[in-house]
Amino acid sequence: MEHCLGINFPSGSSSRSDTVHERNLQKISLKSQRQPLSGPALEVIWKGSFEVKFSCGNENEIFEEFLAHLSAKISRKAYEFARQIAGVLQFRIHPRRAFWPEIFQFDCPDANDIALFFYPGNTPRSRQNYEFLLKRCLEKHDLMLRSLMGGVELLVFPSKLLHVDSQKLDGSYFMWGVFRAI
Repeated sequence: MEHCLGINFPSGSSSRSDTVHERNLQKISLKSQRQPLSGPALEVIWKGSFEVKFSCGNENEIFEEFLAHLSAKISRKAYEFARQIAGVLQFRIHPRRAFWPEIFQFDCPDANDIALFFYPGNTPRSRQNYEFLLKRCLEKHDLMLRSLMGGVELLVFPSKLLHVDSQKLDGSYFMWGVFRAI
């Protein structure tokens, strides 16, 4: 079985490059059926810090000066909820598969599925923290962040899990979040 975005594909007798080529053709054909892609709204909806509880230790780590933008296409309910997010988002880190939404099991998410786009602030320290969290934690170890807030959870993932057309903004990978009622 070959692993791609949390989905296992039978490898059969074809080579890896043939399988990758077939998936890319499937993505191209699916692209024509998709709605126009949404991006982040210009306005920053949230500024603050991520307080992350790593499962291997008892201490939380603070990652300061992060920004969030809403999706340009977002529901009113998600907009109202995003406006109420505290200045410090408390997260626990988990294996991605433990909380990967069911709707993404068979349909690769894209920019239209995003509620929040997360970015570093303008300081070198913020960019270093962001890079560490995104690349050395979430991407490298297939992890995600989960925050519980009054009956709603915020799930944050690396953009490499998105459809190929949505993975980068301004040439860079990013973190994105979805809200889910619990």
